[in-house]
Formats: sequence, C-alpha cells, structure tokens
Amino acid sequence: MVKQYPYYVRLHYGSEFKCGGSLIRDNAVLTAAHCVVDFNVKMLRIHADTINLYDIGIVRTAKNVLISQAYDENTMNYDVAVLILSSPIPPTSATPIPLNKIPVAPGMKCLVMGHGLQSENGWGSAQLQEVQVPVLSRALCKIKYAFREYISPSMMCASTPGKDSCSGDSGGPMVCNERQAGIVSWGYGCGHIYSAKVSERIVGGSAVTQKKYRYYVRLHYQGEFKCGGSLVRNNAVLTAAHCVKGANVKALRIHADTINLSDAGVVRPVKNALISRSYNPSTLNYDVAVLILATAIPSGSFTAITLDKKAVANGVSCLVIGHGYTKEDGVASAQLREIQVPVVNRAVCQRKYRGTGVITQYMMCASEPGKKDSCSGDSGGPMICNGQQAGIVSWGMGCARVKYPGVYTDISKVYSFIEKFATCSILFFVQFNPNIVAHEFATLLDGKIVGGQQTTIEEVPYLLNLRRSGQFSCGGSLLTPHCVLTAAHCVKGVPASSLTVHAGASRLSDVGEMRQVAQHFTSPFYSTNTLDMDVAILKLAEPLSGPNIATIGLCSKNPGNDEFVKISGWGITSEYSEQPPNQVRTTLVRVVPKSDCMQAYLGKALLTSTMFCATIPGARDSCSGDSGGPVVYDGRVCGIVSWGFGCARKEYPGVYTNVASKRVNAFVKQILMQQCL
Repeated sequence: MVKQYPYYVRLHYGSEFKCGGSLIRDNAVLTAAHCVVDFNVKMLRIHADTINLYDIGIVRTAKNVLISQAYDENTMNYDVAVLILSSPIPPTSATPIPLNKIPVAPGMKCLVMGHGLQSENGWGSAQLQEVQVPVLSRALCKIKYAFREYISPSMMCASTPGKDSCSGDSGGPMVCNERQAGIVSWGYGCGHIYSAKVSERIVGGSAVTQKKYRYYVRLHYQGEFKCGGSLVRNNAVLTAAHCVKGANVKALRIHADTINLSDAGVVRPVKNALISRSYNPSTLNYDVAVLILATAIPSGSFTAITLDKKAVANGVSCLVIGHGYTKEDGVASAQLREIQVPVVNRAVCQRKYRGTGVITQYMMCASEPGKKDSCSGDSGGPMICNGQQAGIVSWGMGCARVKYPGVYTDISKVYSFIEKFATCSILFFVQFNPNIVAHEFATLLDGKIVGGQQTTIEEVPYLLNLRRSGQFSCGGSLLTPHCVLTAAHCVKGVPASSLTVHAGASRLSDVGEMRQVAQHFTSPFYSTNTLDMDVAILKLAEPLSGPNIATIGLCSKNPGNDEFVKISGWGITSEYSEQPPNQVRTTLVRVVPKSDCMQAYLGKALLTSTMFCATIPGARDSCSGDSGGPVVYDGRVCGIVSWGFGCARKEYPGVYTNVASKRVNAFVKQILMQQCL
C-alpha cells in the first residue's frame, strides 16, 4: 500500500503502539477518548507519514489531551479526543482530513484503516490495512445491541459479516465520501455477524385475534417492548439470554394476558434474571434465561406451557408467535402474530451458516425458506412443537431469507438449566448485590474456593475483601498501602463511592480495617464480552496499615505448566451454594497448559493472551465470590481470579488474569507509577 492516506497517524504510549488517529490540523490529532483517558500525556507519541509499524515516520509528542466531559467510559458515549501536538507536522509529511458535518446515509460504504488485529484471536498488522464497510441505520444497530450495550446519538454503526475493525484500530478514522465521518470506538468481537449484524429475529404469518396462547408474554425494558417470552410457572418466564444480558433488572417488566402492544395486560416487575454459565454472547450459544417475577401472575390470566424434553424430529411443523417485524426492514407488529415453520436438519443448517455463524448442539433451526420465519422483536419467544415448547427464538441472518433458516435455542438441550432455576427464586449473588444487572450473573457467579480448607488472614495478610454498599462482592490483593489489585468485572460501572475494602480480618462478619475506595482504574481494552484484560486497580482514600495487613509484590515470572499456585478468598464452597463461607479459605491448584484449556473451552468461550488456567479437575477450584482475589506463586501475585464455567467441573478449568502478561503488566505498572507510589 502506498501512503495514500496521508492523514492517518499512529498513537504510541512510550514505545508501544496503542491506537490509530487522524490529522485534522497540522498540530491536532483526532482519536478515541478511550485511547488516551488516564494516560500520562508526556508518554504519548504521534507517528505520521508511515504505513508500517517498523517505520517510525515523523514523530511528535502530545502537548495536551482534550476529552469532552460528556465522555462515559462505561457506555463509550462521546468517545472522542483531540490531541494537541508539541509542534506541527510539515505539509510535506501529512495532510489533514476534512470532517463530515452531516449524518451519513445508511448503506453508504465507508473506508476504515488501521493496524488492528486481522482476526479476533490474531495479531496486529505491521502493515496498515484498509477495509470498506457499509453504514447501518441507528435503529437497526440498536436492535442488534438491545440490552447488550447502549447505542447513543453520538454513535454510528458500520460492518458487514467478515469485515470489521478490530482491537488496535481504535481511534482510527472512518472515511465516507473523502471526509472523516467516524472514529473507531467499540463493538463485540471482530467481523462477527453478531455485533451489529445479526437479526434477532414473524414474516409470512397471520395475526392472532384471540387470547389463545395464554403462556405468551412480552418483555419490556424502560417502558419499551423488546422481546417475547413464555410462562413456565406462575412466577417464572423463559426467554433468550441476549434479551436480558446487561439489562437493569429493576427496569424489566413482564406483560401477560395481552395480544396487542397497546394493551398493557397484567404487568409484573422482574425480581431476578438467571443466565446460564454456558451462555456465550459472541456465538449466542446457550441463549436461554429464566426470569423470576416479583409476584405471581393470577391463575385466570395465564396458562403455563410445558417444555419438551426430547429433540424434535426434522420436518415437524412448529408454531412461532411474537410481535416481531413482518419483513426484514420493517417495524414491530402491534398485534401478536403466529406462523408455522418446519424444523430443519441441524447438519443442513450448519452447512447454510458455514463461514457465517456457528450452529452448536444447543441450537435448532426452522423456517420455510424465502417465505416464513421469525424476525427482529420475536427474540425470546416460544417455538411450540406438538403442543410443547421446544425452542426459544434466538437469531439468524435476516428474516425469511432463502439461504438462512431461523435459529432457536433447543429446549431439550438446556432443559436441566431451566428445571434447576425455574423452581427457585433466590440466587446467591442477588443477596449480595440487590442492584444487580442481568449480565452479572453469568460473569460473576462463574467468576469464581471449592475443595480447599479454612485458613486465617495471618497466612494471607495481603488478601482483602471488597464490599459494594456494605455487601461482600469480590476479593483483592494489597499492592501498596494506597492501591489494591482486583478484577475489572468486580468494579466496572460501579461508583467508587459505593466501594470499601476490608483488611486484616479472617471472617466476613468482622469489619477489620476498612478504607473507602477513592477511584478505580480499568484498562480501556477491558472487554465485558470476553473478559480480556480483566484487571483493575483501586486507589484508596487513605493508606491501609495495621495488624495482619501486608502488601504483596507482582509476579516476576509466569508459573510453569503443572506448577501449583495458591488461591484464597471467601467464595462459595460448591457451585450451587447460596452463601459464602464466613471464614477465609485457601487451596492449591495446578496450572493447566494453555492449549489444553483452549481445547476445553473451544466453541464456548475465548481465551486471550491475558489469561491462564488452573484447576484440580473435579476437586479444587475458585468459585463465586473469589473473583478479583490473588493467585500467588513463589510469594508474589501472578494472577487474578476471573471466570470459568461452573466451579471445579472436570471439563472446565478456572480462568485467571495473567498479571505477568505483557498488556496486563504494563497497565498495572503504569497505574502504580501514576497513582500509587
């Protein structure tokens, strides 16, 4: 590639490449706020007039970083920053790009460039890369990200399956009609059909005029219709996990005994949203959720649907109902609609989606190609076969497309999860966090001491417990008297004012030495989706000291495969325990080869370079409540308890943030240097 984009620049922090940017004036660079927030401006370097990472080009330091007060690091709203350079870049080396002042029309193809990863699990590109992507309408993008993330008025979406920006492209320009119209900000995965591309999915059906499907309910969020669902008990609703992941449970409402969006029917708030540990928001594997209602639906207003425990035969005609779009680019139907679609052979469906999506064993497919299908807004609703619910509307490419059948969660494959949680109304984590949002169940309940023994804080004086609004939530380790190491998922989106740390106490019933958290820091590259860079530093309002309180140093080398590492915390002692132990516990687990761990989670979850795995299969592991706690090797903290499927399951090792990994280590040391020493 010749230097055909003379406005493109690279942003380095010290000597390490971080993000892209664009020259909008000879001494001003436009980039993303998340690329520079909390960074020391003196460490920033701008490289212009270069298309290869090994070519330094023209280098300038940054004199100032300007970030809008409207920027929100949790939602990425207003993700824009302007860097003022210490000296201008000569016109012979770079040309500023004009900015677009009017909205770009959906469908327009725009140019994105950068040095980001060339695949989601790949490496950054040394050579500058370019890709053309079409702009999506904001309405469509909001549907794709419903409940997962917030698409604000300051954002725009663009992508096509297999083509996308990726990690490392952040801050770079999106150019439409030779003007910069966007800044690369965020998304789920890279080139996925599931980010802003997948239709969640009645086309070709008919209106329902009588209340004959008394099990059907609507799910509303903040007063707006979002998804369908089905009553499996008078106070339990079955829906899709993607309908509630990331939603504030307090804002969810269930509307029963109604067939028209203008009729509220019987309304109930949701007490709890339960999502399976196996749910993967990237592939939509195990896309099932159980909602426990605050109060039961009266018997005269509903009829519970029975669930099909057996797989449905290919070719069986099944009923799908919902308020979804009546055509692919349409709007939700005010009147409830129904349709009959035949079940499609899974192997055939897998071939249809080859290279586009993953059809797992927990999914089933159904549609009448080109004529009948579920569509956006039907998500979470039931698929009824032989009078029993056999599926949950999940996803698909478009609506009633000839090539792509609709994809449904297979009830027979997830029945054990539904049966377990549709018969209980109390969940351990909710007791600790009454303001829980739905996605935290999947992340933190797995985020995990099983098979260990009691110990005392004298043995682990660096161990702290983190409390949110007075309620225990996670562990942590004291790095300096002012700063604590924990997991990002323990604090991301949580006000620092609600957090306290407690040290020097073996029991949760003891307050110990308490300190208020003044500020917490997470990496701009932390992913709530994959838990990549699951690391956070808490800065305390006052230094911690006292009996049985000591700091711990950072790992200088990675523990080798099969080495034992020590984990400690107050996590639950079995996968389905409801209460954490009062007394701190500890155990040793063995480091698992990364390749073995990747094979264990293949097709279910992503293991990144910032993670390692350890377990004693079926015997010892971390578990819910241990999240954020230390993994200690050779007297130093080498890991952070992060996530895993279940607790001490034979097939799934625990997954830990690798403190010695390059990106994590650099982030931790940077914050320590700036805030803690």
